[in-house]
Amino acid sequence: MIAREKLAFALLLALASEAFADPIQLAPQPNNPDAFMGIQTTGVIRPVANYRAGGAPWQTTTNSLVFDSAGFLKAQGNENPWLQTLNNFGNGWTFGFNTDATIADNTFQVHTYDAQAPFPPASNSDAFAGAADLNDPTNFFTRCGANNNCVGAEFYFGYHSSGDDPTQNVRWIQVVFDNFVDSAGSFTVDNKDKPAPYYAGAANASAFLDIPSIPSPDAPHTFDALLLLVTGPDTPGNVSIYGGLEWGWSNQPTPEPATLLLLGSGLAGLALTRQLRKRRTATRLADAGQAVSPDASLAPFGRSRRRR
Repeated sequence: MIAREKLAFALLLALASEAFADPIQLAPQPNNPDAFMGIQTTGVIRPVANYRAGGAPWQTTTNSLVFDSAGFLKAQGNENPWLQTLNNFGNGWTFGFNTDATIADNTFQVHTYDAQAPFPPASNSDAFAGAADLNDPTNFFTRCGANNNCVGAEFYFGYHSSGDDPTQNVRWIQVVFDNFVDSAGSFTVDNKDKPAPYYAGAANASAFLDIPSIPSPDAPHTFDALLLLVTGPDTPGNVSIYGGLEWGWSNQPTPEPATLLLLGSGLAGLALTRQLRKRRTATRLADAGQAVSPDASLAPFGRSRRRR
């Protein structure tokens, strides 16, 4: 994606964020990005990072950002595998949902959501450089820069409470599905194996930062997170969930331009064939006296989500 396209995409995201009331507000900081808990963030909203691995084109892409209300999550319960993983945490911890509070608009001010990959260009790995400790050659992000072999994403936002938003004992719980260790993927509570379920990375009551990454750019990876805004005790007890943010990233090979051209031609031919078949079917049904929707064969398959 060229710079002009990236800028247009970022502006589109910003306009969409302004046009629709939402707890998530995109607020990039390209000129003066924050340094948070010793880590220099990039301040960039960049959904795609293109790179090459083994001479072939690849890209890292960030997931859509989605806010899930406490009511939405409660209705899902253990049918949601992220919540099932959390409910299996045990050790005296229990989890409930505060459905009386409505998270205010613009509560989560997202300053960075930046796909990362090996350079060139240099900006592909800005987040790794910002998190590196140049005095420690064994630091994970220092090695990422030195070896130029990591893929991932940086996600950073400020928490700006208002209205019903919690202000006391604010914490974060992150449940993750990834295939970093198990190629089939697995669910974990991202707490660095501590006794409490709370996120143990760079976070406090006013902001959250994570840079999930892996030094394996020539293999496809997935990182899908449900980050929960919660209040709770220091010791085992009941934790109240106010809502959650879905975010993450993946990397995958991308076709060469010539392959894309062939693929586009094939898809165009397939679409034409389907359209002709649909018209013939509609004609036969009309001849038989049956009503048919002109777009019945192209109806979208999916489900709408209640976000608030």
